[in-house]
Amino acid sequence: MKKYKIFFIMMLVFAAVCNIFGQTKTYPFEVKKTGSGKQAIIFIPGFASSGEVWNETVAKFEKKFTCYTLTMAGFAGVKPQADASFKDWEKQIATYIKDQKIENPVIIGHSMGGGLAMAIAADYPELASRIVVVDALPCLAALSDPNFKSKENNDCSATINSLTAMSDEQF
Repeated sequence: MKKYKIFFIMMLVFAAVCNIFGQTKTYPFEVKKTGSGKQAIIFIPGFASSGEVWNETVAKFEKKFTCYTLTMAGFAGVKPQADASFKDWEKQIATYIKDQKIENPVIIGHSMGGGLAMAIAADYPELASRIVVVDALPCLAALSDPNFKSKENNDCSATINSLTAMSDEQF
């Protein structure tokens, strides 16, 4: 009988440890899930915007689709992420799609979100059934520098640093 008590206590300790360390995974974005259709749509907002920019659009689609509306870390009150990067966001959105078993979603992105949609489609072509890109800008730095020269893996740190250094009023 003593063996069973020790075994039972060990199982309780094991279950407690699994519960503590088996917490749900966090992503560098918040997700609002609405609707319940078979086909899923993932909405990604633009730079510095919340997922709320998609509210009217989601309201039209959530009757027939399951909608996942993202707000990226560091924007609209979502806690910033240390060393956030476009590539990490792309990877984590792809991971979220896989983890949540979202089959062949339509990914709709505005501006930066459109860039993320294109990157996901290029690097994870098996994940999305299609993408919709709304008003995406291929290179933010080209807006302010007419002599800008495109190159692979361009360093946009200066542009990002100047934007993040602005006060709310300046932005």
